[in-house]
Amino acid sequence: MRRFAISAFGAVLCLAFSTLFTQEVLSAEKAQRLCLVNSPAELIACRRGDSLYYQQPGLVHGKYLLDFAAQYCDTNFEINIQFPYVLCVYSGVKEKIAAQEIRRKEMESNMLSALRRLGKELDNPVSGWKQISSEDEKRFLITSQGTGSVIQDGDEVTIRLRYPGKDGKPEKFDELKTFVVTKDDTGFRGLRQGSSLIIACNGEKKLFEFVDILLVTKLKP
Repeated sequence: MRRFAISAFGAVLCLAFSTLFTQEVLSAEKAQRLCLVNSPAELIACRRGDSLYYQQPGLVHGKYLLDFAAQYCDTNFEINIQFPYVLCVYSGVKEKIAAQEIRRKEMESNMLSALRRLGKELDNPVSGWKQISSEDEKRFLITSQGTGSVIQDGDEVTIRLRYPGKDGKPEKFDELKTFVVTKDDTGFRGLRQGSSLIIACNGEKKLFEFVDILLVTKLKP
């Protein structure tokens, strides 16, 4: 009876040590999965599948982050680009893919998050959101009124377009677009130069844009 008790105790003890050893190994593996680098040359210390954190001192332009992500991040996983760093899963050595694809996935993810924050507010007229047209699912919200020229049909308008970041606020990346207002541009007609608005759509095509009206030019007939 005593011999059986000792054997049972020994088995339990072995199992406990085995479990503890496994946990320690797993913890050690997890601890090695975050690879911190300040330049592409330091990637030699990283392994494929590592969580990769890249921040280059003195970086002044976001394009370098896009280029880095395109070359070294695995596009099968989420890629977080927040100036001045990149957080992603290291792909190992691979052929460089188009930075536009990285950017597209990042924008889609951030727009979905921003739309989720809005919830039902987008469809609530009391909240200030207005439908651009009866045939369009897009809505707009004026966040500030400008004091410049009023936009009318035939005017040339230059806008600054920005997309939401992870926090839902406008990114530092921006695009400038110039177009001529037509009778179909009901979202811009009547607004003034200097105004700011948000354009969003939670329909089949997801959309979330921050828009600043920079210039209104009255074209000669």
